[in-house]
Amino acid sequence: GNREATWSFDLNKRTFISQDDGAKWICGEEITKHPTKQDRMSDHGVLFPAEGDSPQPPRLVAVRTDPSSDDAPSVTDIPTDAKKDGVTRRISIPSWDDIMFGRSKKKDGDEES
Repeated sequence: GNREATWSFDLNKRTFISQDDGAKWICGEEITKHPTKQDRMSDHGVLFPAEGDSPQPPRLVAVRTDPSSDDAPSVTDIPTDAKKDGVTRRISIPSWDDIMFGRSKKKDGDEES
């Protein structure tokens, strides 16, 4: 008679994994005597709880939407040791467009003299 064997291929490890008893028999693996649990993923990709698991609501974490300015230093603040070395402002790093197409004539806050 006709029988079916199913494997899955792990792309990262480049290995085949036997998914059923037919595939295990062909590969010479020991066939499990107890029925195997089905995957928790259905054919269409929706996750369902396994048998015996009670569905739990998702755990929510509070996210602060308005961080206070005291937590992180301002972007414009210059450390005192840098001020002692003569640093007057932060370094300006050009964007990819500036490198490829040239810097625009006027930037926000910058004026050519």
